[in-house]
Amino acid sequence: MENISTPQTAPPPPVYPPQPPVQHAYKREFTMSDAVISLICFVLGLMFTHFVCEYAGGLWGGIMWLLFGITGAVFVKTKNIPVNRMQIITFGIAIFFCFTPLFCANIFINILASLFTILLYMYLGITLSGAEPFGGDFVYDLLKSVFLQPFSCFGDGPKAAGKLLKNKKAGKNVFLAIAGIFLALPVTIFVLALLSMSDDSFGDLIENCFRSLPDFEMKYIIEFAFAFIVWMYLFGALSSAAEPVAPGYSDKSRLRIIPGALGYPAVTPVCIFYVIYIVMQFRYFTAAFTGVLPEGFSYSEYARQGFFELCAVAVINLFIIMVLQCFMKRGENDSKTTTLKVYTTAISVFTLFLIASAISKMALYINEMGMTPLRVYTSWFMILLAIVFVLIIISQFTGIKFWKTAFAAFAVMMGILCFGNIDGMIADYNVTAYETGKLDTVDFGVLEDLGTPAVRHIERLLDSPDLSFSLDARRTLTEIEKYAEDYDGFAYFSFPAM
Repeated sequence: MENISTPQTAPPPPVYPPQPPVQHAYKREFTMSDAVISLICFVLGLMFTHFVCEYAGGLWGGIMWLLFGITGAVFVKTKNIPVNRMQIITFGIAIFFCFTPLFCANIFINILASLFTILLYMYLGITLSGAEPFGGDFVYDLLKSVFLQPFSCFGDGPKAAGKLLKNKKAGKNVFLAIAGIFLALPVTIFVLALLSMSDDSFGDLIENCFRSLPDFEMKYIIEFAFAFIVWMYLFGALSSAAEPVAPGYSDKSRLRIIPGALGYPAVTPVCIFYVIYIVMQFRYFTAAFTGVLPEGFSYSEYARQGFFELCAVAVINLFIIMVLQCFMKRGENDSKTTTLKVYTTAISVFTLFLIASAISKMALYINEMGMTPLRVYTSWFMILLAIVFVLIIISQFTGIKFWKTAFAAFAVMMGILCFGNIDGMIADYNVTAYETGKLDTVDFGVLEDLGTPAVRHIERLLDSPDLSFSLDARRTLTEIEKYAEDYDGFAYFSFPAM
């Protein structure tokens, strides 16, 4: 019987999973506008190392960060980087706080305003790269924008400036401009000499200008070297804004790495001890609400007893909550689990109790002893923390954008601190409390430290019937006047000082 072979069918072709598209590295190509912006950043670096650092910010700090903001806006425009409304609002707030030195003579507050502006600038850079403004990854984005993004493009400043050397026409123009300045020096000096001899006022002005020129010292070499670092950091921050973030960057699930079986048991012992602590210390902490001191305490001892420790606990609790919210694994569609909401709310409520107790203790202390900058700053900080924890609780049960709302609240609180004439308010409170009999005396050391914003309030004490008190007020005004004369100059100009 003849064998009949069945035809062999060809095996189906193998099915391969779809491959992700090949991601090409972002290639930086520098233009002439980049070169000019790079040189501007170098000038800003020199301004920072010589003027901003020497005068602890002051008006120079505000000018420097204002110019950097304008430079960044020009860079974004030349690169045609799209911006949204939230980024424009954030940029406007950053620019707004550059004017703090004009309205506040307090160096500490000016430094805080500068730090706030810098952080906003850096954060704007990563949002321009594609990160969601004030989204769920805000903390991660902020840290990356400050400590990683600028350094990823750290060498771009010199590379961009080198574009001038590659462009023969531009390089020739720069060389001719420098040569023209040097050629004009002899004629300029001769003309200035003639004008100075023709008018004494103009001559005094020119003489003072030349006297203000610094003598050559080793510190200027150090400042020049440090300016290079600042230059590369500033331009690196701008350059990194034009580099798109990696694919999948906005996928928040990549950060949810802590399983619930590990995270919640780790937090539970702390919560248990918090409950025990509240029960044991309830009468002690609530004494401040009734205005009655616990037995054996003075006002200063009671206010200081555990105050800064409670502040530290509040900050630690905020850190714990941020870890839970950012890194704990969640349910489907990245939804918050009931357990996460319960733990977050419980820790927040406990912290609010501590904050309320601490603020009431400080209010009692201020009511009896008067205001000082430190008492006001700590109270301001505790109120800010209370706002944050209230927003945390609300965000667990509503759909509010936590980071956007928290940023708005922080900006308002910073505005109060920077533009609210806090030093003048402290002086007014202390003097008014003395005049009304609320305080037995006035701490003239505090008034002297407040400086020029306290002058018009101290003047109210010059007519005091107590001669020694009146003399103390006059002496304080004299010391403030001497201080103002020592710091009388462009770097320390402000409206309160006027």
